[in-house]
Amino acid sequence: MLRSIASGLGRTRALVTSRFKLTDLEQWEGAGYRTHQLDELDKQSAVSVLQAWGVNGTEGELSVLAEKVGHHALSVSVLGSYLHHFCGGNPKGAEELKMEEISADEPYAGKLQRILAGYARDLPDAERDLLVRLSVFPRGVSMEVLVYIVDAGGEIAGMLIGANQAKLLMLAERLQKMGLVFRYEHQHNITYTAHPFLREYFRNLLGVPPEQIHEVVRTRLSVGLDTKPDKKPRESEILDRYETLIEHSILAGCMLEAYDLYVNIFGGSPPEPHHLYHTLGDYGRMIRILSRFTEDGEPEHLAPKLLTRTRSFLINVWGLAAHALGDLVLAKRCFDVSFELFRNSDDRGSLSQIVQNRAWVAMYRGAFPLANKLLKESLDSVKPDNKYVRKGSHSYLAWTCHALGEITEAQLQFTKAKEVYDVPYSSLLGIYETDHLLALGEVKSAYECIVSDLSECERYEWPRTEALCHALLGLICLPDSLDEARGHLKTVRDWTVWSGHMECIIRAHILAVEIARYAGDLPGALAEATTGLNLAKGCGYGKFTIDLLLLLAKIQIAIPEYRPALGYAREALDRSQHPDCRYAWGEADALYLCGICHQGLSELELARQRLESALKIRERIKHPGVKETRKLLEGLKGK
Repeated sequence: MLRSIASGLGRTRALVTSRFKLTDLEQWEGAGYRTHQLDELDKQSAVSVLQAWGVNGTEGELSVLAEKVGHHALSVSVLGSYLHHFCGGNPKGAEELKMEEISADEPYAGKLQRILAGYARDLPDAERDLLVRLSVFPRGVSMEVLVYIVDAGGEIAGMLIGANQAKLLMLAERLQKMGLVFRYEHQHNITYTAHPFLREYFRNLLGVPPEQIHEVVRTRLSVGLDTKPDKKPRESEILDRYETLIEHSILAGCMLEAYDLYVNIFGGSPPEPHHLYHTLGDYGRMIRILSRFTEDGEPEHLAPKLLTRTRSFLINVWGLAAHALGDLVLAKRCFDVSFELFRNSDDRGSLSQIVQNRAWVAMYRGAFPLANKLLKESLDSVKPDNKYVRKGSHSYLAWTCHALGEITEAQLQFTKAKEVYDVPYSSLLGIYETDHLLALGEVKSAYECIVSDLSECERYEWPRTEALCHALLGLICLPDSLDEARGHLKTVRDWTVWSGHMECIIRAHILAVEIARYAGDLPGALAEATTGLNLAKGCGYGKFTIDLLLLLAKIQIAIPEYRPALGYAREALDRSQHPDCRYAWGEADALYLCGICHQGLSELELARQRLESALKIRERIKHPGVKETRKLLEGLKGK
């Protein structure tokens, strides 16, 4: 969700406070994401924080206390909480912390540790041991899991032995009031998590290896859960339980068991990431689970103890989920890491699949020459009997050739892709071929293609591709049936609300633009196109960015506002002509729209030059707008 907001999700805004860098959002720094590093508190603010915690004393006395911890906001707050709860708000209570021994140049972490030591000493045994155990769970823990720990007894339970759920709730609430624990609810489930600043300190007081705690939880969670069900679960509550089991399996050091659970419950046999990816479209859950196989959330550091093939599969699936959510930077990283793992492998099937996925990212970035090169490499290395990879590479290569204006080669590659299987086999062949046919103006063939593809998608339960089919069916309805097109748009957006699939979101904006244009709602079309463009640019989608720039140019021409229209068309032209892109259809349409704008601005010679250039490309790529381009040029001859 945060990535979607940063990339330009409508007018949504979010304020996030964190002690850690939000590395997943760094690609939008300065655009949809801005960081503000907070300085230390000024003297008056520090005094106010202490007073808010109920610490007594003059401003001078409180200022001296704040100075001891360097006016560090977190340390001042923790100190205030300590003095309030254990010293009755008396600032002299800080003397037990030996604050006078804290030097001015001691790091904040060291100063904070002095205060935490006071907490560890003065907290009642049961509250301290609860805080210690909460610190073992980086993402928080439910009361149900805390009861498992208590039931285990011995050193696992510590001073919590005998505590029932009501007692645990009371202890947790006390810790929350001290500002040491957070509490949040989701679907009536309460989760408690220790404040990040104290986890490391209190975790070190555990007395047993943390893995033993997680092994207890793992064992209890697995009761009643089929680790290899014949039918994979779909209910969110059941999926959550399996996800939690995977997390604790990893934290217990049972990495292979966690991997088997992922494949058996959420995935499919490598290389197919079937259940969450194709059937449920739960891409956020995929990334959440896969990131837990690392200590720092980085794909480069995923579970080094696992076999290379296993690591590569998980990283590859991570990349597919990132791609689905529009994070092309992360997707590229994942596929590059996966490629490096297999670079010198004899497993040609896996290597060719990874090369294909790298090409897929390049396609969506609008780097069509690179995608073309990579896809040919994939086809050169894949074995003849690997139909899955062959079909995908032929499909993607066809779409890439289409974008480059190589129409005959595109049609040949579409034919080869269809020859591999009689039906689309978890590929986007039908979507890409429909795009191709619509661009050529072959609406009837496009309709037959997409209806056939939709039928197969419904049969195999591929909701992502179903949504893409509806986005294209909506375009095919226009301009004859606005209501039918709106129905298709609703279907797409119902899916994107659940999944966050970024390509579907952007295609929905494109369909909404066209519906609004044909309905005469130019302000509505402008709003949809602008939002879609922000998303496309934020995610780095090259082709969609160009397509939306062209739509904005068309809307401005319809107003008519030729100057802004010309600006959009020129940007589309520059992007299309870039050596790394070479998007022939974007170049042809941008030149055509530039010509119209120059004509509207009475710049007739420039209009003639642009239209002549557009005509040459349109003739070469068999563009259905050849006749209208010639007609415009004919109209300029007498002027």
